[in-house]
Amino acid sequence: MKLFNLQRRISLAIVLAILTSGIVVSVTVAYPLVTELYQQTIRLTRSSVDLKAFNIQQVYDHQLAVAKQVSSRSRIAYKLKELADESTTRKEAQAFIEPKLKHAMSVENDIFAIIELDADGKLLVTINESSASLPLVKSTDAVFNFIEIQTPDVSAYMTSRFITPIKMGDRVVGYSIVFFKPKQWVTALDYLPSAETCFINDKTKERIALAGQKLIASKQEACLRGRGKVEELRPNDAYLVTLGSGDRFVSYDRDITIDDWKLMLNIPVPVMFKDVINKAVWGGLALLGLSLFFSWLGIRIIKPLTRKLIEQTSQIAQSANELKVSNLAFEQSEGLLVITTADLTIYRANRSFAALLNRRPQKLYKQPLIHLLDPEFCNPKAFSEQLIKDSVWQGEVWLKQDGADSLPCLLTASPVRDEDGHLNYYVMTFTDISERLAEEDALTEQVNHDELTHLFNRSAFDRHLEKYLQQAKVGNRRFAILFMDLDKFKPVNDTYGHDAGDELLCQVANRMENSLRKSDMIARRGGDEFVVCTSFLDEPQDEALRIASKIHSEMNRPFVLKQAQVTIGISIGIAIYPEHGNSAELLLKAADKAMYQVKERQRNSILIAESDKLYP
Repeated sequence: MKLFNLQRRISLAIVLAILTSGIVVSVTVAYPLVTELYQQTIRLTRSSVDLKAFNIQQVYDHQLAVAKQVSSRSRIAYKLKELADESTTRKEAQAFIEPKLKHAMSVENDIFAIIELDADGKLLVTINESSASLPLVKSTDAVFNFIEIQTPDVSAYMTSRFITPIKMGDRVVGYSIVFFKPKQWVTALDYLPSAETCFINDKTKERIALAGQKLIASKQEACLRGRGKVEELRPNDAYLVTLGSGDRFVSYDRDITIDDWKLMLNIPVPVMFKDVINKAVWGGLALLGLSLFFSWLGIRIIKPLTRKLIEQTSQIAQSANELKVSNLAFEQSEGLLVITTADLTIYRANRSFAALLNRRPQKLYKQPLIHLLDPEFCNPKAFSEQLIKDSVWQGEVWLKQDGADSLPCLLTASPVRDEDGHLNYYVMTFTDISERLAEEDALTEQVNHDELTHLFNRSAFDRHLEKYLQQAKVGNRRFAILFMDLDKFKPVNDTYGHDAGDELLCQVANRMENSLRKSDMIARRGGDEFVVCTSFLDEPQDEALRIASKIHSEMNRPFVLKQAQVTIGISIGIAIYPEHGNSAELLLKAADKAMYQVKERQRNSILIAESDKLYP
């Protein structure tokens, strides 16, 4: 039944009451009240459809933000760039990236699986083994679609997939594919039990619908509107669908900014206008009795309509109270929340955000948000340009604090639009990630450095040497390896104990570091053995001897320990690339052999590999 036909039926019922009872006053009062009820039903239904589309858009925006967060991690991007440049191995990249993706998946419970691809689109890391057989796709921009997941323990089900490029500047160094659990889509699409909700794509002719608590996929023609007679309703934002069975539905379309997808919501006419029809029928019956009971029955007609208007007024008042509660929650939330205008001028900031910056909320009003970002650690201009371009943004920024160091935060920016789709505001959510970065730095320090001397450890040195060899081969450059072993270290351990030995090793490490250039790398290989990889040298033999001689001189100065003053020496073997080896193994063997020749011939000396002359 068309909406305007329903209105005519209501009017006809009132006219019949006039003809039978002649109660002009009652009809004059009843007609606008019933009409208002009808209009309220139309408006509320449209609003509920708009809210449903907004909820679906929020699910998409949230999942897109999470997917971009996964692909925006700078450390993963840097490691993928190293892999693309062949400055790190595939195995090292996998070992570095996998724990960080597992951490991201543990933080975001809605993620089903994550697949990381390298710059060539080849599989690199898979988080969740059951996703290993899913198709791999790469794209230079974020891509969203639905895909069927087949797992060993449950039947197949539909879920969403986001494919986002991982960039370093304008260069794509990899791809991140994030699969989400269908729970959020099921919740967003759920409506009245008798209604039908479809999520359709005009371009691919796909249809995603809700069946119970499960998403199902089929051709778009299977949607209700393709199974019956369709008539357009005014004001051209809904359709009346009549099925062969005689059942009628009001069908709404809502475009959403998710590629080519849109929402189709079909509501049974009896369900949508149940209250209107009931009120119209009972009002008509009541008006028929007004011919006999004018005054009494007139009150009976007005009373239920008035009650309905009062209920609607109560709903409006309740909405106002909910707005007050939302405002209170915004102000007293421990989360760091900011609302800006479309040009990124601060409109509101809650107390937690202001307290973090050591300012009052009133002082932040009308300030440009980018003035609060520290350009030393992030690029405010690039952030602003990207947000204006995409309307959504998520990534790391650093907030300037009055009287304190800048604070690293994860920023999520979400747009707020009016009914016409015009951008009015941004909701900015900041999350303090200083503890997370500190934990990552501490873990990196622990993995790469010697626990006692805090020099690089053996594995970190080996990785550095492999990378340096690649650079030297490409640039036809030369460098040196110094293999060093302390002399007379064991007597110090035996005489004064291991604590004194540890103290001596720490002083040795400090003197060695101070003897080197910033571009040289030193590591402790174990015990009292140390190794140095110099930076590129123009005259490798002379420059390497100067470095070794400086270290030798420092090691021959007395060391003042807590228990005594001791004197030691050092035996140093030097190997030069490529004269003494073109691989890490050959260079280390040559330097180690030269050092042991020093030990055998004359301790506390320096020897260049494949030579007989001892220095100094």
